[in-house]
Amino acid sequence: YDAEGTFDGGKYTKALDGEYYTGYQSYAILNRSARYWNYNVSYRDISPTGRRDNGYIGINDYREIASWQGYMFYTDSKTFLRIQPQFYGYIRSFYDGTPIEQFLQPQVWIQFSNQISLSSGFALVNNEKFGGVFHEGVRRGYINFNINTFKLITLGGYFDMGKYIVRSDEPSVGYGMSISLWSTFKPLSNLTMQNYYDYFELENGYKG
Repeated sequence: YDAEGTFDGGKYTKALDGEYYTGYQSYAILNRSARYWNYNVSYRDISPTGRRDNGYIGINDYREIASWQGYMFYTDSKTFLRIQPQFYGYIRSFYDGTPIEQFLQPQVWIQFSNQISLSSGFALVNNEKFGGVFHEGVRRGYINFNINTFKLITLGGYFDMGKYIVRSDEPSVGYGMSISLWSTFKPLSNLTMQNYYDYFELENGYKG
């Protein structure tokens, strides 16, 4: 804990010196759930003096606007049952207007026959302030699948690759990839075996 310095525009000190202040947190969301067009739009606001006696706040002193939008297409195909293009994005900034994060990810979700689903997306905009540096262009893509065709076993996987923030004492933008695989094996009605595999790789530069 660093007791030096001030916060809320210099109004208060970081030291535990008996200062009194109040803060607030607000959250509002608008949802639409329908056959075709679905969305949510949310607003979150935590003041610089916001605290929580019970629970946890990862960060205060920010405002955030976020939205998810998706449009469902139903097909007559026996293979492709549903296709939903969608996107998720948000903008987060400090109270003084300094940007913290800017994120926009177009995605597509596909429901196949036999309870097989596939989703993919690409972080078209991914900018974040970390370690006192505003890192821009941290773009990467992902693909995710789930196979629930069989009663005996289910399978799934996730893969992403692209740019990551190297979160060290001297942060920078590097390259990385992650792989996750999972399965559930149910030989008996009251016996379930779950397996997971995770792999992650991160480099300061491409190919090291």
